[in-house]
Amino acid sequence: CISVLIKRLSTDTVQNLFDYVKRWSQSSGIDSIPMQKAAAQLFGIFVVTRPDYIKRGSNLADLMALTVKAINKYVPFDDNSEWELLYFNLVCVEKVNKEFPSLVGGNYDLWGAQIKLLAFPHPWVMQISSRIINSHLASLDPEKLLHQNRDSFVVKIPGSLYDMSRNLCRQLDFDDIHYVETIATLAIKNIVCLFQAMKHHPDLCYTTDQNGPDREEIGDNDNFEKISKDPCRW
Repeated sequence: CISVLIKRLSTDTVQNLFDYVKRWSQSSGIDSIPMQKAAAQLFGIFVVTRPDYIKRGSNLADLMALTVKAINKYVPFDDNSEWELLYFNLVCVEKVNKEFPSLVGGNYDLWGAQIKLLAFPHPWVMQISSRIINSHLASLDPEKLLHQNRDSFVVKIPGSLYDMSRNLCRQLDFDDIHYVETIATLAIKNIVCLFQAMKHHPDLCYTTDQNGPDREEIGDNDNFEKISKDPCRW
């Protein structure tokens, strides 16, 4: 109903509503969390129902700045408190990514947070983070990352290949009672893409202060050179 209503409203009215939602997203105090949750969901509705309006002026930039700021408050995380607000903001990001992928693609702060959120201790947050990353990985050619996809966060954030693979493997390391098929399926799809990229570009697995595993970690000196250059065998 809200989506239908927003589609029928004049641009001036939509602008007024959007300004209200921006204020809700920045609210503080005892009752701020419900307002922030509502704002995150409404931002997503604006993106889907009125993309023509959202891309005008600074509306989209404002929306993304507020959403990314809200997401970054959860990084680093100690528990899954208030996971719902984080989840609704991630849903909004997913919708923006579908409508305006170039805008999200270059937001490296957001992708850095997404990599960490793959290990967030709540299945819904895990799942949507994995889904957003999968949408990006699916658009890449693992063999030509440094040529056709040089602006991807996979190239721009050193060590991101390794960090994503580690966190995705953790998603699979659950007892049967906590197993969620959708999360496991997404994790496997992403790991396959990442391992292909690792195989062709092992140097992208390292941060600027890393050179791969130590000789002591591998044990066999004869195989050190071979294994140290193959992150898929770590």
